[in-house]
Formats: sequence, C-alpha cells, structure tokens
Amino acid sequence: MPGMGELFLILMILIVLPLVGVWVWMLVDCLTHETTERLVWTLVILIAGIIGALIYLIVRRPKRRALGA
Repeated sequence: MPGMGELFLILMILIVLPLVGVWVWMLVDCLTHETTERLVWTLVILIAGIIGALIYLIVRRPKRRALGA
C-alpha cells in the first residue's frame, strides 16, 4: 500500500501535469494564431499563469475560431 508521500506525488502528477499542459497549449495557440492582440494575450498567459491560460481558453479562443482564424 502506498504511503502518504507516494499518494501526494500521484495526486500532484494528476493535477499539475494537465494544468501545465493546458498552459503550454494556450501559449502556443496564442503565439501561432493571434494577430492583433498577440502581445496582450501572451502577457496575460505568462503573468497570470494557468488562470491566464484558462481565461484565454474561455474568452478569446472561441471568438477567434468563430471568425475562421
């Protein structure tokens, strides 16, 4: 049976790894697809971290995709 250290490590991997993945995905998406607001969104994602990436995912990405970009 795993101890507390192993359980903590497993939980951290299950939580932190996907969040970092979303952060990187949104940063790459912003850098490769944004045109006019690239600098602003990049700073939001870099400074606010995962919260900024989630804001970008919820607010900007659907609008840009609807425009066909």
